[in-house]
Amino acid sequence: MYEDPIVEELRAIRREHVKKFNCDHQAVFDDLKKQEVKSERAFIQRDIKRVSEPGDVEAA
Repeated sequence: MYEDPIVEELRAIRREHVKKFNCDHQAVFDDLKKQEVKSERAFIQRDIKRVSEPGDVEAA
């Protein structure tokens, strides 16, 4: 399987970031939100687009 060096670099960065917070995903999320605010960039929040409604799926 082909391994993209850019993807591997991003994964390594993500692993280090998660390790900093002892694998506490809420703490990682909170840190990313703080970085987002600090960056002063405009971020787009899109609505969730559902493919189907929860009642549309038939029970097996």
